Amino acid sequence: MRTVAACLALALSLVGCQTAPPQAETPAKPTLVVPAETSITAMTLTRLESGVSGEGERVVLVVAEDVTVAGEVAIPKGTPVTARVVRSRKANLLTMVANQPARLEIEPESLLLPDGGSCRLKANMGEAAPLALTREMGGSNASLGALLDDPDSRKTLESLAEAIESGDVAALGDEPAAKAALSDALGRLGVSGSESLVEPNQLRRADDALKTLRAGKLLDLATGDASSAVSAAFALVGLAGEVGRGLARKLDAPNIRIPAGTRLTFYTVDSVTVKPPSR
Repeated sequence: MRTVAACLALALSLVGCQTAPPQAETPAKPTLVVPAETSITAMTLTRLESGVSGEGERVVLVVAEDVTVAGEVAIPKGTPVTARVVRSRKANLLTMVANQPARLEIEPESLLLPDGGSCRLKANMGEAAPLALTREMGGSNASLGALLDDPDSRKTLESLAEAIESGDVAALGDEPAAKAALSDALGRLGVSGSESLVEPNQLRRADDALKTLRAGKLLDLATGDASSAVSAAFALVGLAGEVGRGLARKLDAPNIRIPAGTRLTFYTVDSVTVKPPSR
């Protein structure tokens, strides 16, 4: 009897030592349906120019604003967008006399969804036609007007915009004058935290994020504190766009030049079901 009692006590003690049952997994978020003809705001990450950008050339863009469905992010900011140049004609004296102005048209193709799927895009509501680009696209920020009117400031802004478009952003943090000019320009555009954004370490992170976005690899930025680097990259490209558009208006050139940072509106062709990205 004593042996049976001892065995029973041992069994009960072993049961008490068992690990707690695993907790139930967090249920996956339900899928979201993005309706057909949902507007998508995309931003160019490279420069386009009539007669210089070749027909058939790939256009590098990303989604510029989160697309939400029922309050949930369905397509996150930074999602890669593919498009192609379908018409590109340079203007010169002869073409102007012949009433053949510069032409630049692109055709959006698709965007890559966070779950690996894709969504077809079009340039216009209800019809399949290319998007004709114009010098007036993207608006212009008056806060940079005074800087562009001053020859010295304009030269500095041109250099900053060129560095951003060429992917040489990190070097700006090592030059005190460039760093100060960049901080001033971003501040005029209302970018919060412009002083900390131009610190060398932050500029390097923004530079890396910009290169990753241009390569169409948003998912590589889905870990850690990459969101701040992506926001910094967007702010820099936005500055390049404002400077580029301001200069185009000052020069009143006959050709169409679309700087990086220009925002364009596309539309989804079909309704598409997506899994919400995990953030």
